[in-house]
Amino acid sequence: MKTKLYTFLTGLLMAACLTGYGQEIVDEFTILKPNKDFFGCDLFENEDGTLMFRTLMYNPNTYDEYEHLFYKLTPQGEVLDSLIIEAFADWDYLMRNPLDKDAYILTEDKWVYDSIDSVYVACFRMVFLDADLNISEDISVPLHQAEPDLYYFTWDPWFIDSQNDFILSYWSDNEHHLRRVGFDGTVKTIRDNTGIFPPNYEGEPIPAGGDTLLLYSDMGFGVFTESPLTYYLLGGYYPTSGPFPIIGYFFDADFNIIARNTYRYFDDNIGYDGGNNEHIIPLEDDSYLIAVQIKRLSPTQGGVGVDKLDMNHNLIKASPLFGTNYCFPRQTLITDDGVIYQLYDRQNQYKASLARLDNDLNLNWDINMPGNQNIVYFGSSLISLQNGDLAIGYIGRKSMRYCATIAIVRDEYDGVTETAKPTLPFTLYPNPVSDALRLSFTEDNEAESLTLLDLTGRVVATQHNNLEHLDMSALPSGVYMLRVTMKDGTCYHERIIKE
Repeated sequence: MKTKLYTFLTGLLMAACLTGYGQEIVDEFTILKPNKDFFGCDLFENEDGTLMFRTLMYNPNTYDEYEHLFYKLTPQGEVLDSLIIEAFADWDYLMRNPLDKDAYILTEDKWVYDSIDSVYVACFRMVFLDADLNISEDISVPLHQAEPDLYYFTWDPWFIDSQNDFILSYWSDNEHHLRRVGFDGTVKTIRDNTGIFPPNYEGEPIPAGGDTLLLYSDMGFGVFTESPLTYYLLGGYYPTSGPFPIIGYFFDADFNIIARNTYRYFDDNIGYDGGNNEHIIPLEDDSYLIAVQIKRLSPTQGGVGVDKLDMNHNLIKASPLFGTNYCFPRQTLITDDGVIYQLYDRQNQYKASLARLDNDLNLNWDINMPGNQNIVYFGSSLISLQNGDLAIGYIGRKSMRYCATIAIVRDEYDGVTETAKPTLPFTLYPNPVSDALRLSFTEDNEAESLTLLDLTGRVVATQHNNLEHLDMSALPSGVYMLRVTMKDGTCYHERIIKE
């Protein structure tokens, strides 16, 4: 059933070219709901070019009354229809139905209390609807009965695989559960595993008070290869010292474990945190990407980057870091011609940001979305439209309330050379440099920090003071990337040659 629900405010806020790198925000509009807050968002394009937008809204005073809010709207922000569905979820996603390009499946975990046995039952809910917001089915599939007084499970992002089944990965206590569920609600495959991610990644028991902590919240399950169909489970630990290990398990189509790999790229004091829903993104040239957040614990610095690995999990190349510390990757989009877009958030600045990399992981541009306080750790979504533009949905604030925002970005990057860049708020010299690099900032432009990275993305120098002088005399000859972060959060990148 489809119902018109309320009148809301949309506004075209800006159409401004951000830089000379070839990207432009051509539309940006905000959707408000009086007396409600929003959490998370999903964004899709229908076959007719209209947009499908979903978010979870709730009462901000009581943190209850959760409801799924749907909009069908034009790319200019005109709402054509809307729908509200009662929500039960801890986790929820809107997914395109692979059997019908103009149909969708709202998915969420749903807890049902069994008053007879005094236990909670974890269910998987599927609501089938079309692009006109007509609902055809609403199915809840019982999956797991919790122990008495225990009903908290940890869910990894679920997905639809090439067999058109839902693949569900979740945890109860220290046990990992895998389920294959058909669109009709049939549970086809069940696998329960213990011993995955043992207490110590070296394989030895940790004594009481040990320094390694299992991190459930950063695990992700997904497709590693389509042929043969192979899945991965990626997760890691937060040690108080030593390298940050990421461990991957690999499963066949029947969920049998066929391989295990430990990823350790980074030295002491560097954290590795993959925040993408996808975690691993397969490529066509026998390789895959991992989008990562890298945080150096002391001194405080870091950023977001993309690693490329071969199918044997050997590191091929790492992109330069972009963003600043307290950034988290949200979604990676790869176009047919190999362009990589990384949507991420700058949590310390409350900004949604988008970076463009070529297929060799060279950073082409890195921009912030317009407006203040884009609270994107509550959810963001990036899609490529049929006309070649990008659409970004994210959660922000307006008049001290959460709101849902969509920005349309046009990318016309054509490989502009360094000399064709727009005027920078600083000059630097000499370049090439043999000992000291000097910077001179224009009036009313104040820098926050300097970060120097090598071509693997490793930070080799950072400064928060004396920003007019960077000593490079002790560094080996080669090519480096200098990131200059301004007080307003804007980042500029310049290639530096060390003689």
